[in-house]
Amino acid sequence: MKYIQPTACFLPEQIYSIEQQWFHENNPSYSLMQQASWQMANHIAKHYPNKNQQIMLAVGAGNNGGDGWLVASFLAEIQPTWQICIIEIAKPTTHDSQQAKAYFLDLIKTNTHCHYQHVDNFLNNQHQQIYPSKIDIIIDAMFGIGLTRQPTDKYQQLIEFIHEYQQNNPNVQVISIDVPSGLNVSTGEVYQQVAVKAHQTLCLVARKVGLHLKDSKDFIGEIIDFPLIPIHYLCKKISQKPIAYYHQQLPKIAKRQHNQHKGSFGYVLIIGGQYLSNGQGMAGAGLLAGSGAFASGVGKVSIACHHDFQNAIISRLPNAMTMDIHQIDSVNKLITEADGVALGMGFGRDEQSSTLFVKYLHQILLTNKPCVIDADGLYHLANLSQSQDPNDQQLIDSLRQAHCYFTPHSGEMARLLQMTAGEVEADRLTALQQASQRFGGHWLLKGANSLVMENGQIHICGLGNAGMGTAGMGDTLAGLAISLIVQKIDNPLLMATLIHAKAGDILANKIGEHGLQAWQMDKAISQVLQSLH
Repeated sequence: MKYIQPTACFLPEQIYSIEQQWFHENNPSYSLMQQASWQMANHIAKHYPNKNQQIMLAVGAGNNGGDGWLVASFLAEIQPTWQICIIEIAKPTTHDSQQAKAYFLDLIKTNTHCHYQHVDNFLNNQHQQIYPSKIDIIIDAMFGIGLTRQPTDKYQQLIEFIHEYQQNNPNVQVISIDVPSGLNVSTGEVYQQVAVKAHQTLCLVARKVGLHLKDSKDFIGEIIDFPLIPIHYLCKKISQKPIAYYHQQLPKIAKRQHNQHKGSFGYVLIIGGQYLSNGQGMAGAGLLAGSGAFASGVGKVSIACHHDFQNAIISRLPNAMTMDIHQIDSVNKLITEADGVALGMGFGRDEQSSTLFVKYLHQILLTNKPCVIDADGLYHLANLSQSQDPNDQQLIDSLRQAHCYFTPHSGEMARLLQMTAGEVEADRLTALQQASQRFGGHWLLKGANSLVMENGQIHICGLGNAGMGTAGMGDTLAGLAISLIVQKIDNPLLMATLIHAKAGDILANKIGEHGLQAWQMDKAISQVLQSLH
């Protein structure tokens, strides 16, 4: 497997700064629009070579609409037999988009295959006069990277028309210029599901981070990059760095040496698996974390859980050692002996669990052991952070100097930041940055396109599937993460996230998303690791 470097991703305001620097160096903005449109038109013509295509372009008022006017013009030159109609939603408002429209209007004086129509006429069922049979390709040039709200009025109506047309005509191809209209490319949010669902997104200048956040996976289709300008040179000129890196492949890892033994590969302690306050047992949490650790090659695993669960764990993982989670002195001794600890899976949230959490976290910090805090551990951590007790605050302050890895989903992150899960989901990047500032350490915000903040850099996981949204997946990931940490794998939290997601994809391809379960992950994790040598 050839390793592909991760893709640098930028916020819209960074893209604006990069472009302005390019224009400042005597590169006209309209020339860049022409270059972008020419490349996109050639791409479309190459991938859809049929000589009798019927094309609809939806153009907005800004420069994204200007791209649309020029793409239509260049397509008419490259494919003179294509029937091309622009649906104009609003008159151009920028100088460049006005020039682009003028270029198209001049073209249609001599080209009978090109037309344009105002959106009101088009939506009033008059599109049937233009497309008596079918539309082959819809090109979306309505909104660019500045959108931060739900499209309304004629824009919303045209997006809804495109949705309906796609449903009734599954062979139609939808191509978005730069970004699917309706998608916020800062956050990845789609407001009330009002956005174009593209088969391809033709991304200009640089990759926008919102194409890989939140709702984006269901709208972007295949991304085709058109870099256009020397992005790395310009970033250096204006001291810009990518906000994140998007990963779709895993790097290689070193093969093991023959003269090694179990002590060479680390010793992990899992602390989790109790009865909840309602009497429900969580034995599986510790078991799944242990299986995730073993599957990823750790040398030894001990699981501190409720004594009622020890036999069940040994019967499933006979190579694991167990300890009663309530034997505080014994568990503290294991913390001292282990190379790393995962704390909180199936831990419980009652007062007794809170007391145990504080004692074990204190011991972890005292012995300076790397630690993954997950699930109920994050619940107790949120309580500690809001406590007025000076001892609790001192414990929270100590986390900043510790080797801690935190793995919340959006609900757990919301409690840590004292906000709602909806607020976290509305801007996952900002939530991740705030958590890092408040607690220190390394962070994984789980979900679609999971985010990892490790060693000060944000990464986006481009692997995984919806079938992984099932009980126990996070427990397995916590065990996998602490295993890679004690094995001293580079960027262990990122690697754990990618390996876990890839294993989920392997299972989904084999058995389908609906039947995917966490207890099946261990063999798939081992399979992924084997492929990385």
